[in-house]
Amino acid sequence: MNGVRRTMFNVINERFVKYAQKFLVVCSENQEILESRIGNISNIDISYNGVDIEEFKEIDKRMSRDAINIKQDRKLILFIGRFSGPEYKIEALLDAFKLIKEKVKESLLLLVGDKLPESIARKYMTTSDVSVTGPVDREAVKNYIAAADVCIGPLGTTRAIPLKVLEYMACGKPVLTGVHSVSKDLAVDKRNIVCVSPDSHAVDAASIRILTDEEYALNLGNNARETAQNFSWDRIVSDLNANLIEAVRNYRLIRKGR
Repeated sequence: MNGVRRTMFNVINERFVKYAQKFLVVCSENQEILESRIGNISNIDISYNGVDIEEFKEIDKRMSRDAINIKQDRKLILFIGRFSGPEYKIEALLDAFKLIKEKVKESLLLLVGDKLPESIARKYMTTSDVSVTGPVDREAVKNYIAAADVCIGPLGTTRAIPLKVLEYMACGKPVLTGVHSVSKDLAVDKRNIVCVSPDSHAVDAASIRILTDEEYALNLGNNARETAQNFSWDRIVSDLNANLIEAVRNYRLIRKGR
């Protein structure tokens, strides 16, 4: 069904873009796909996802852990937001955690904001070191992110700019995601994000390095926070407003020419 839906969306978009004054996509990969199908059209532009930088500024890690009852000596691996779809490759993370646990015994995996499919839950929910919370309120979201030692993004192929990843980065956290999961407009591998193949051994090795190499983790987090500044809502809204003004101006010019 997902394949059929994607095909329908592609067909609709490819036809609609030719008649729109301005057609906005969320990252350059989307633009490249469209242009590979219909040619280079000047009305295609990018409107990125954004993040509220101030919301994640200077949140105390120790206080956040106290607020959500996480012990200070635990190594917290966090996946927040939706994770039940096949594109998130959550089983790769759960398999990797078994390997991580052998080397970093104080590690803890939290899956926050969604529910595991029943078949996956039966297989993996056999230890108290893996916890699934379901949906939580906004204040808890901030506390979970601030409390984390490594944050996990989608591991499957999505080529997007996920809000969860932007929020991790705005909070200055080291982020681990799939090699084809986050747009190149945002992710620079091993500088502001670590990108790996979506298999348990790659996720395990990358996670272990972040959890055990404090300087490496700190540099990743600092670079992530710096990158997130470019995706602040203030900047995104300003760019979107400019695109909307241009679209309206072009439409009016066309109307006058009739």
